[in-house]
Amino acid sequence: MHPEVNLHAPRGGAPVLIKRGEMTMWSKLFRATLIALAVLGLLAGPAAAEKITIKFPTVHADPNQPFNLAGKKIGEELEKLMPGVFDFKLYPASQLGNEREILEGLRLGTIEMTTSGVAGIADPIFNIFDLPFLFRNRDHVYSVLDGDVGQQLLRTQKDEQLVALGYLENGWRHVTNNERPIKQPSDLEGLKQRVVEHQVYLATMRALGASAVPIPYGELYTAMKTGVVDGQDNPLVNIYTAKMYEVQRYLTLTGHVYSNNVVFASKKFWDKLSGEQQEAVRTAVQRAMAYERKLSIQADQRLLFRLLEEGMIVNQVTDKQPFIEATKTVYDQFSDQFPPALVKRIQETESKDYPYTP
Repeated sequence: MHPEVNLHAPRGGAPVLIKRGEMTMWSKLFRATLIALAVLGLLAGPAAAEKITIKFPTVHADPNQPFNLAGKKIGEELEKLMPGVFDFKLYPASQLGNEREILEGLRLGTIEMTTSGVAGIADPIFNIFDLPFLFRNRDHVYSVLDGDVGQQLLRTQKDEQLVALGYLENGWRHVTNNERPIKQPSDLEGLKQRVVEHQVYLATMRALGASAVPIPYGELYTAMKTGVVDGQDNPLVNIYTAKMYEVQRYLTLTGHVYSNNVVFASKKFWDKLSGEQQEAVRTAVQRAMAYERKLSIQADQRLLFRLLEEGMIVNQVTDKQPFIEATKTVYDQFSDQFPPALVKRIQETESKDYPYTP
C-alpha cells in the first residue's frame, strides 16, 4: 500500500498528497504547541494573591523588650498558621507615633495592630486593672485576665473602631527617683514623679504624696535626665531596657500596680479578613501572650541583679500596709467608673496554678 494519504482537494483543484510520516510529525508538533500554550496560560493566569500587610508599632526601642518580642512572635505564629498570607512588620521605638497617636492610626485604618499601655483611651473600664494593690500575685492576675472578667472586657470594650484581642504583661510597677529611698508613703512627698497618661495613675501617685506629671513614655528618659521629673514608676524590664539606671539612682520595689497592655486590631483592617484569617490572628495573639508572660517572669528574676550591677540603690518595701491604706482613696474616687461589685469580683477571683509562675 502506498505510504501516502490522498486528501480530497477543493472543487476543481488537484488532490493533496501528504506522506504518513509527515502527518505524524505534524500531529506531534500540533500537540506540543497545545501543551506549550496551556503552560503559558497557567503562567499568565491570575496573579498570586497580594499579602495582607500588618504594621505592629510599639513605643519601646530595645528589640529585646518583651512587647517587641511578643510582636515578633505574633508575626512568626501567623506565618506558621497561614504561610505566605500575611506581611507582618514590627515598628519599635515610636516610629509610628506615641501610644495615643498609634491608637488613632488604628481607628483610621492606617495601622493594623498594636499593643497599648493606654487602653483606657479605648474604654476606661480597662483602667480597673491599674487600681493599686488590686492583685495578690501573678497567678491571681492571669486567672482574672484569662477568666470571665478579663475576656468579657475584651468583648464588650466600647471603642467600635478597635477590636481587643488579648493582654500582654508589662509587670509589677516599682518606683525610681534621684532623691532618696522610698520606705513609706511620706518619702514620696515633694517628688515630681512621671506617670502614665491616665487618671488612675495620676490619682495613685498623688495619694502617695508625690506630684504626678503625665509624660509620654518616649519622652521619659529625657525628662529624667534634664530634671523635668525626679522619678517615675515602671516594671523592671522597662527600667532596664530603657537604661533608666543612667539617670535614676534609687529603685524601690513597691509592686504597687500590676500593669498590662491590651493587644488591639483596627476594626477597618479586621473586617477585611476572612473568618479563617481572623481566627489565625486570635490564635497567634494567644500564643504570643503565653510566650511573653514567661519572658516577663524571667526578666524580673534576672534584671534586678543587673540593675544592682549598674549602680542603682535598691530597697524592698517590707511593710506595704501603709501604702495600701494611703491608696484606698483611689478606689473611692473611681467607684462610679469601676463598680465596687466588679472590683470585689476581681479581688475574690480564685487563683489557678499556672505552670510558668514562680
